[in-house]
Amino acid sequence: MRSKLGALALGLLATSAIVIGALGPATGAAAEPEADVEIEAAIAGNDHTRLPIWLRHSIIVCAAETIDVHVATVKAGLRAGHSLKEIAARHGVRPLELKRGILACEWHFLARLVEAGKLSRWQAYRVFEFIEDHIDRIINYHYNPHDPVLRDDATSDVPETDAVADAATN
Repeated sequence: MRSKLGALALGLLATSAIVIGALGPATGAAAEPEADVEIEAAIAGNDHTRLPIWLRHSIIVCAAETIDVHVATVKAGLRAGHSLKEIAARHGVRPLELKRGILACEWHFLARLVEAGKLSRWQAYRVFEFIEDHIDRIINYHYNPHDPVLRDDATSDVPETDAVADAATN
């Protein structure tokens, strides 16, 4: 069991290193675009609940994909007062699997946004690093049932990419 957890942790570290390496460091202050105001406010406030709705929705979509249920099922569970971790546990998904799945899915989602020109590499790097740093709080968070991200039309301001379209249909 201990070696299995160690291997999973090592895998997560390796994934993080690959992500950071793939995005690359900023080449200079002049080359860094200004990040989205909402994203920067969330990062500065150290508060994942202040991320833009489209990004918070993508986390829910990634959790649903990891748990292997519909997004509507996850949203219903969140509206009922359960955390992502509790919803995953009901479907036999362990917290480490949930974290790893969300991070991998978010990485692919952010990479697709960069490819589509919706985010810069620097913004994607900042967002991924923030999600990675806050993953425990994200999966343990209990949403307010009236949180706008839990509405069925919460994806209205999501940047359009194939990844978003694919995720919305699952």
